[in-house]
Amino acid sequence: MLFTSKVGLLTMTTLATLASVVNAQNNHVWIRSLASSPIEAMVSIFSTGGGNDAWFTLPANYDDPNQSEWHRTGWELVAFRNKTATNERVGFYKDFNATDTFVTFYSFDYVTFDLTNPEA
Repeated sequence: MLFTSKVGLLTMTTLATLASVVNAQNNHVWIRSLASSPIEAMVSIFSTGGGNDAWFTLPANYDDPNQSEWHRTGWELVAFRNKTATNERVGFYKDFNATDTFVTFYSFDYVTFDLTNPEA
């Protein structure tokens, strides 16, 4: 099925591509760890009602969405723990409403939240 507009002809593929670009810009939480020991993270599902709030081991970069990306909106808890010493933990309550957020865990005393990708 084709759609016409004043700027030209758009195909369903083009519309799907545009939709994926728009969706890729909002409500994603990207998390990585630059710590020397393995770190796990969990992101609550208070405002979404869906998703997974289990603990996941963090990668060192944002390259693989299956390992580093969560889809969240609104206020959520982001928690971190040492994978081998789970009594070491820290957490933050953060509003992820309508914006991408790039989180970097450095240590239990140093975690950053950026609105632009520090790897870009």
